[in-house]
Amino acid sequence: MNLFDIAWNSCVDGPGTRVVVFLKGCHLRCPWCHSPQSWSEEKTLLFFDSMCRRCGQCIAACPEHVHEIREGRHILHRSGCRGCGKCVQACPYSEGGFRKSGPLSIAGDVVTPDELFTLVHPQLKLHRFDGGVTVSGGEPLLQHQEVLTFLELCRHHDFHCALETSASLKTEFIEALTDVVDLWLIGLRPLNDSVEGLALTSDLSLVEMNISYLKAHGKKVLIRIPIIPGYTDSLFSMDKISSIMLRHNLEQLQLLPANPYGSHYYEASGVAFSTERKMISDRENLNKIKGFFISKGIAAEIRQG
Repeated sequence: MNLFDIAWNSCVDGPGTRVVVFLKGCHLRCPWCHSPQSWSEEKTLLFFDSMCRRCGQCIAACPEHVHEIREGRHILHRSGCRGCGKCVQACPYSEGGFRKSGPLSIAGDVVTPDELFTLVHPQLKLHRFDGGVTVSGGEPLLQHQEVLTFLELCRHHDFHCALETSASLKTEFIEALTDVVDLWLIGLRPLNDSVEGLALTSDLSLVEMNISYLKAHGKKVLIRIPIIPGYTDSLFSMDKISSIMLRHNLEQLQLLPANPYGSHYYEASGVAFSTERKMISDRENLNKIKGFFISKGIAAEIRQG
């Protein structure tokens, strides 16, 4: 399994307190995404310039000559990076592994499902009766075979299992996981034709097909929508989402306020931040959107991260 982070005590990604495993690889490029380091299936070098002391240890350690310090600036030649992590090991101010910190780190750790379960099992035991495990991304369906093995281990030990997904991949990926997922957290993000990034979002007809499959098999589905000003907060989006939910008898909805703190991951990943739109969800607008869905008979709640 290829993962880029683990949240050990999350209260927003499923019921109770949860261990959340974030997998690498995503077929979508949502303009508001706060984890661009999750997109590529390859290891991603993260560099936080404000933490760098310009000591130069990384230059000596890197076999691909990725690092250069010129006129007081730390320059990265990312095209040569192979994700070996030698620069992270050499940096006296960075810590690698699953407890990443400091100016340099590698987003992307490859482990087997058994190794991952061994790692998270002690924490999961603490949440056996008040939470569980959630597999998120990226898009976890891209690693559905490995996710299946990991969640089988979790289910064998009676841990509640949730999976967060766009549900915009082939139904056979959903089918593979039907018996091991207790709760499906499905993100809907319909955009108006006039909005930048429409082609980068999910195919709603395929999403609906997958929701139909899950409902037909008696699975619990919770819809979640990020409320992004100028993108997903339009009447078009709300009408689309309410229609889908009512059509499939989905009664619960979580509204997720925009995360205004993700832009630093773009700089750290060497990815251009694609939007200049305001990334802060207005409380009054959130309450209006909540009221819209409640008026349609949908139990909507604002879920703060």
